[in-house]
Amino acid sequence: MNISNVDTEDEEQTLKMPGSTDSPLRILFQKIMQYFWYYVISGTSIALPSMIKCLYVKAPVIAIEKLEKRSDQVAVMTGGPRGIGFDIVKKLFQLDYTVILGVRTIAVSQEGIDKIRAFGIPSGRVKFLNLDLISLNSVQKFAKEVLASEEGSRIDLLLNNGTQFHVMYLYIGTG
Repeated sequence: MNISNVDTEDEEQTLKMPGSTDSPLRILFQKIMQYFWYYVISGTSIALPSMIKCLYVKAPVIAIEKLEKRSDQVAVMTGGPRGIGFDIVKKLFQLDYTVILGVRTIAVSQEGIDKIRAFGIPSGRVKFLNLDLISLNSVQKFAKEVLASEEGSRIDLLLNNGTQFHVMYLYIGTG
């Protein structure tokens, strides 16, 4: 297929193929090629530098030292102090929160708290409660224990850090 020239009509560019008429199929093909060029080829050359820039832009750092202490506030968090939960609990302790942690294994979570304390963060209090997100009974028991506790009368922050995606599938699949 040979494209001989480009003809402009009402500021819109269309490709003219020799010996062909303006059939609906040909017009559709031209539009598809235009969209392909504008959105894929041109769009990539515009979007790629922005994407690369975003990769190297650092997230803002919150200066915990400048924030006021929250000694009277309670945070409830699912998942233990591992991975991102480690840094979350560390920041909450620096702000002097009381943290209620819903964890599967209290001993493993206590090791994470010990590591946080080893960083020299004496503030903050922690209360461990058993929670297995695979079991709906465990989730209900955890919620009742949190609300029945002295700290549970006031919950200022709820962090759903621990998740079990396959649980949603089971409930949705059987629902």
